Amino acid sequence: HIDRFWQLGPYKGFAKVLEMEAQLLVLVLVLLLISLALGAAADGIHGCGGFVEASPALIKLRKPTDPKLDYSHITVELHTIDGLVKESTQCAPNGYYFIPVQMDGHGNQIRRIIERFDRIDPEVHFRELAQLRQQGTVEDYVAEFQRHSIMIPDSSLDFKYQPYVPVSVDHNGCNGNEDINFHFTGFTISGRVLGAVGAKSCPKINEGPGNVKIELISTNSGISNTVFTSQGGSYKFKNITPGTYKLLASHPMLTVEQRGSPEIAVDFDNLVVNDLFFVPGYDIDGLVVSQGNPVLGVHVYIYSDDVVEVHCPQGSGRAPWPEKALCYAISDANGKFAFKSVPCGKYRLLPFYKGENTIFDVSPPSMELLVEHGQVTISQPFQVTGFSVGGRVVNSEDTGVEGVKILVDGRERATTDIQGYYKLDQVTSTRYTIKAEKEHFKFSSLENFMVLPNMASIPDIKATHYNICGSIKLITTGFVGKRQVALTHVPENVKPQIKRTDEMGDFCFEVPPGDYRVSPHTTSLENSSGLLFSPPHFDVTMNAPVLGIEFKQALVDICGSAVCKGRCDTSISVSLSSLSVKNVESSRSISLSSDRSEFVFEKVLPGAYRLEIKRGPSFEASNWDDDWCWEKKVIDVDAGIADLVDITFVQKGYWLHIKSTHLVNASILQPNNEPINVPIEPLYLTGKKYLLSGKIHINSNVSPDANEMSESITVEAWQKDGTFVDVINNVSLVSNPTGSTLNAEAHHQLLADIPTLISEEDTRNLYSKV
Repeated sequence: HIDRFWQLGPYKGFAKVLEMEAQLLVLVLVLLLISLALGAAADGIHGCGGFVEASPALIKLRKPTDPKLDYSHITVELHTIDGLVKESTQCAPNGYYFIPVQMDGHGNQIRRIIERFDRIDPEVHFRELAQLRQQGTVEDYVAEFQRHSIMIPDSSLDFKYQPYVPVSVDHNGCNGNEDINFHFTGFTISGRVLGAVGAKSCPKINEGPGNVKIELISTNSGISNTVFTSQGGSYKFKNITPGTYKLLASHPMLTVEQRGSPEIAVDFDNLVVNDLFFVPGYDIDGLVVSQGNPVLGVHVYIYSDDVVEVHCPQGSGRAPWPEKALCYAISDANGKFAFKSVPCGKYRLLPFYKGENTIFDVSPPSMELLVEHGQVTISQPFQVTGFSVGGRVVNSEDTGVEGVKILVDGRERATTDIQGYYKLDQVTSTRYTIKAEKEHFKFSSLENFMVLPNMASIPDIKATHYNICGSIKLITTGFVGKRQVALTHVPENVKPQIKRTDEMGDFCFEVPPGDYRVSPHTTSLENSSGLLFSPPHFDVTMNAPVLGIEFKQALVDICGSAVCKGRCDTSISVSLSSLSVKNVESSRSISLSSDRSEFVFEKVLPGAYRLEIKRGPSFEASNWDDDWCWEKKVIDVDAGIADLVDITFVQKGYWLHIKSTHLVNASILQPNNEPINVPIEPLYLTGKKYLLSGKIHINSNVSPDANEMSESITVEAWQKDGTFVDVINNVSLVSNPTGSTLNAEAHHQLLADIPTLISEEDTRNLYSKV
């Protein structure tokens, strides 16, 4: 029977044993109880006994197929009035119990609590306890009944129920040896509402929310009972009679899903309902304020270290951080934000707001929170301690300017990006002076400007002036000192300017937007001396700084070639000499090579030049005379700022020298036998020039270096119409007869036409006359 008992389980095993051995068990139990009672009475020990059984009304609802109940798991404890456990015993499978009580002169009570069933109705006949107590012959006890083991798997539930039954114990036994019987009138329906769990960070797995309304509706009578879930999601209906019922669950703030059929059947036993109801998540509510006022439009992103997904119809949003958010919410006009249906777990909230150009600074920057099985209302609001606002720096054409320093009240706070945008962090609603600085730019400023968090952006800061910068490069040493640069062809509201370069030849103009011309300034005397610049000017349109303009002293190449009847060789030379009085360029000469007939004069100052081709002797000869004839033996050119090319000397023949003592007719017979008449006539010479000579007196008191001045004094000859005649670069210095240098003399002479003007200059100072 014992083996069969364990195969069937506690309840069915005991029921089967009772069915098979009912008469034997009852007989043994009765004999045992009688023996105990007689022994106890003989020793002065009395007992309290009785049955735990179903009430008559409940018995009527029992179906033949319902199994018999096993009461052996019910323990009965005898407590004193002070609550101390005096004795305890276990019910027999049929519900009978007996607790021996020893008379000790102290009053007790027997408290019965049945955990397996919902309610116990005692059917006892009480004697008059007051009179017995007064006589000192009665002791009061409480019989307490409790389960040995708990059938519902949640040990946090309280299964101890009242009432208790006071009893009197005397020499006649407990309550006059009458049984203390308890009738249970119903069963318990228990279950739970499960809540969604996001990950292991949830501290209450397999639990659910409290305060969920659970309705139990009888399908027969329509009568309903209502309970609310405890913390943890458990619920219990007490004193329920067998029948069919319907369960409903609701909550004003939560979504409760039903999984399965809501109809249940209660047989002759307690019922544990499967996990019928499920809450998919809980709301998180919060607030964003600024100085107590709500802030609209702040994005709040939710993250978790282990929760991988939450219900989020709007998507995860575009958070400014690399990690993808689970979801996001936006604060409304009241500053409130909410996340719906978030499962149990640990989360992190990160507030962020970026309008078109405004970013708020929110404190705290992040917030850790734990969602258990209930709505979470964040008590600490997000505070907007400051905000970030953006702006832009543009040029005159509204194009962004990169690398501009933004100064707020004199302190650098930002730098513009490649598009000209900048952001000011941690500002408040107050007035600021905002300025922009960048080399070669001048910008407008915002004075006493009120910054507000709801503005789209700070007004554009515009460039009002730009720099035009460049340099003048001189190659020759004949022109020294700071040069002048002219700014012309300016807009109507701008005046022309002239500036001097610094010692390095650099210059800068600060101008508003517009069209301008920049050119180096030279005097007519410098121009006549061959000083030109390349390019002669720069035309610029100013919508940004123009840097690196470079004016170089113009030097050109003069290139050409010779075409000979035979082969040109090294005996052919081309000379270059200046025709300008003030040109410091010295004469040059180039001999042709045996394999090339080209010539190049490199880096020649602008001005008028004379090119002359000659043929020299192949050996030294004192009386050599060039006997080659050229179409043009001398070619005059005017060199500007561009190279001169394609200058060509063409040989047309040879000179034939004939001497005769008399006038004769002669002819030259060519290779084709055609004669060339060569008349021989007398040569008449006519003087065209006149010798001009003179002296220059130098007072040594005025010029202490008079003796060294001869090399720097030049004498020029000009016709009245301004035509240049000749120049003497070096005059001879002759001291006075006494040998004193007090009054030195410089002699000069030249050939010139009449009339001719004479002028003297000291070349050490091109701007000073002697």
